[in-house]
Amino acid sequence: MEINIDLTKKQSQAWKLLMDDKTNIVLYGGSAGAGKSWLGCLWVTTLCLKYNGIRCLIGRTVLQQLKLTTLNTLFEVLQQMGLKSGEHYVYNGQSNVITFNNKSEIILKDLQFQPSDPNFDSLGGIEITACFIDEAAQISYLAYNILKSRIRFKLTEYKLEPKMLMTCNPGQVWLKKEFYIPYIQDTLD
Repeated sequence: MEINIDLTKKQSQAWKLLMDDKTNIVLYGGSAGAGKSWLGCLWVTTLCLKYNGIRCLIGRTVLQQLKLTTLNTLFEVLQQMGLKSGEHYVYNGQSNVITFNNKSEIILKDLQFQPSDPNFDSLGGIEITACFIDEAAQISYLAYNILKSRIRFKLTEYKLEPKMLMTCNPGQVWLKKEFYIPYIQDTLD
């Protein structure tokens, strides 16, 4: 299946990093309408189509927000790629999993801090191949770190690097200290 999709200059720069064999984390920021969620959905879909039986995660703080926003963008991307529900993939709204014909999956996950699960033990059993966090400024630093540790599923089999894409809008949160300040100080790896 050959799919041709036009990317903006900024999306193309991010795409190169997402598809290389050395970058592990891509933080893609910008204003509303910059195509951040669209790029993340395109990336995880491309991975799922390319590699049989992998597992990608799309996360956002609140699952209901993810379903109202990012999931709709994912369905748009699938349609633009010529993929049809029931023919190329199946969406299970109960389990919040999209399964492709090659058994690859996209798991939709809420990442909001819960007092009943302060250490995000609910993420403990998840093993994923890649991770896309939409609106990363809304999640906690702990959730980010735990998700990084869960990216290990079938990496050796396909000779892949653990990779995470986070999209965000500017804000005074942990992302600024972790990424932006080191970037402007030219100390970011």
